[in-house]
Amino acid sequence: MSLLRDRLRELAKERERAPKAEEAPEKAADCALRTASFPLKPLRLTEEGLKLLTGDEEAAKAYRSPEGLAFLDVETTGLSRGAGTVAFEIGLGRIRGGRMEVCQLWMRDYGEEEAMLRRLMELMDGAELIVSFNGKNFDVPMLENRMILNRLRPSCLHLPQIDLMYPARRMFKLRLKSCTLTHLEERVLGHVRKDDVPGVEIPALWWQFLKDKDEAPLEKVFEHNAQDVFSMALLLQALHDGHLSPLEMAEAADVYSVGRVLERAGNVELAERCYIRASEGTVRSLSGVALNRIYRRQGRWDEQQAALERMAHAGSGGVFPYVELAKLYEHRFRNIPLALRATESAMTVCTTEEEMDELRKRRARLKARLERRK
Repeated sequence: MSLLRDRLRELAKERERAPKAEEAPEKAADCALRTASFPLKPLRLTEEGLKLLTGDEEAAKAYRSPEGLAFLDVETTGLSRGAGTVAFEIGLGRIRGGRMEVCQLWMRDYGEEEAMLRRLMELMDGAELIVSFNGKNFDVPMLENRMILNRLRPSCLHLPQIDLMYPARRMFKLRLKSCTLTHLEERVLGHVRKDDVPGVEIPALWWQFLKDKDEAPLEKVFEHNAQDVFSMALLLQALHDGHLSPLEMAEAADVYSVGRVLERAGNVELAERCYIRASEGTVRSLSGVALNRIYRRQGRWDEQQAALERMAHAGSGGVFPYVELAKLYEHRFRNIPLALRATESAMTVCTTEEEMDELRKRRARLKARLERRK
């Protein structure tokens, strides 16, 4: 028995003296990568046009060339911004040699998230501006949070941003009502997607992939994402041109909407021309109200009168042109009979009891003034 114990001790010592085999380093997880390429006409962007469409002087001044733009869009495991929502695919578009090159990073499991984010940081090298559609509120904050959770510095995302959703709504919502990117593609860019996967279905497709590892259903997701990224470049140019040359646009509602942007930006002269152009279309009433506002503020009483009379003659604006004419005749032209006539005309088109009460009071006051003059 003692011989056996002695032999075991000797074997143990031999194992200790033997050189230890080096452990193979654990292979770092890597994400999957896809690419898509689209022919793209040269973007013609100016600081002035970008400032108008964004209202952000910093973003406009950051623009140097199309190659400095980074078009960003993510596909996520959910639509909330909670900590449990993850971007499982990131589409990044960069303009290279007359084409939009879209690099799509995606993870096949949660363990690849860090690698995906690191690759994004590399691909963002040289970017000067981030262009997105609702990226300020969703895509960029989500990616920043995921980078921080993975102990990465999100400095690549700390760039000036152009979020196209806001200028698109300002320009097109009056006419289109819905301003989703897909709807803007159809109604503004003239492109209709075929067999596109709805955005609300995308998270479920990735969850299913985690279960069965079948990539085929994700093909539609990648196509959807690549088209989103490419469409942003086309939409950016359309918004830029519309803000810079609004009188060349075909739709009166869009011309009026840009006029509002220009007026707020202080370019009242061009805004007025937009309203005059739009006053002959579907937004005649809105344009007339806007022109009345400009003429009143600038003391252009004769032009204000002419514009209001055109509205009244066209039957647009309800009681508005008559009430404003009554004010103008009474307070600027000191013509009480005309003010009374305009008030009574307003009463013939009035549609609410509240408005009618105000008109009755105005008529009584004007009649009293006329009686005092006798």
